[in-house]
Amino acid sequence: MNSSTLFPFNNSYVEFPERFFTRQPPTPVSKPQLVALNLELAEQLGVNADELQTPEGLAVLAGNAIAGGSEPIAT
Repeated sequence: MNSSTLFPFNNSYVEFPERFFTRQPPTPVSKPQLVALNLELAEQLGVNADELQTPEGLAVLAGNAIAGGSEPIAT
């Protein structure tokens, strides 16, 4: 699985002037575990829930990896 397939990103915020956001990498956590997953919401967002439940998907959800096509920012 390619991490760019996890989420259908729309990076429109990074098209704004940089005064509207700060580039900010996620803070990794140790030993993340999936507690709950909203399958209905994943489907509505076009996200493959099965892929989110893989080690790579969990790493992206936890902030231990950055999904392909994403640019971590804080607004």
